[in-house]
Amino acid sequence: PPPGGAGGGAAGGPPGGSRAPLPRLEALAAPAANQSPAEALADVRTQHEIGELFRRLDDQVSRATLDLQFQVSERERETERTIAILTAATGVMALLAALGVIWTLRPLRRLATSVRQLGEGDWAQRAAAPGALGGDEVGRLALEFNHMAEALQERERRLIRGERLAAVGQLAAQVTHEIRNPLSSVALNVEL
Repeated sequence: PPPGGAGGGAAGGPPGGSRAPLPRLEALAAPAANQSPAEALADVRTQHEIGELFRRLDDQVSRATLDLQFQVSERERETERTIAILTAATGVMALLAALGVIWTLRPLRRLATSVRQLGEGDWAQRAAAPGALGGDEVGRLALEFNHMAEALQERERRLIRGERLAAVGQLAAQVTHEIRNPLSSVALNVEL
């Protein structure tokens, strides 16, 4: 067999020149499989087709792998965005809850301060009751506190007035006694 295919080349050769490598391929393929050269050649063509299909499949797998990597990275970004949004939403909710607690407890702190001042003797102390008409429990409690403070202030006024009247009565009794003592001795002397 000719060593490398004389008489025709791959580029620009006659169409029959592609047959020159055929005896070499037959020589290479026939002893390897104990087949006829036609069967070996058919196998070579099949193997070439299989190789081509493997290359195509490899390309498809590579593209599918890249596509899946892209999809995974997209899902990771979406997950990170979702986590960031949920974290921000949780932070906002926590802030709103803290503000709600502060807003709710502020009237109670004011009421506690008013009770403390009333306990220290500031009878004119009143608590603000902005939500009393709307049915707010803290507002109604402040309203009741104000009624109690008014009743205590009125009781204190009556007590002070009663003490003053008692003091005036005692003073009047003492003055009457002091005036009667000298008059009694003058009346006794006049009678004698």
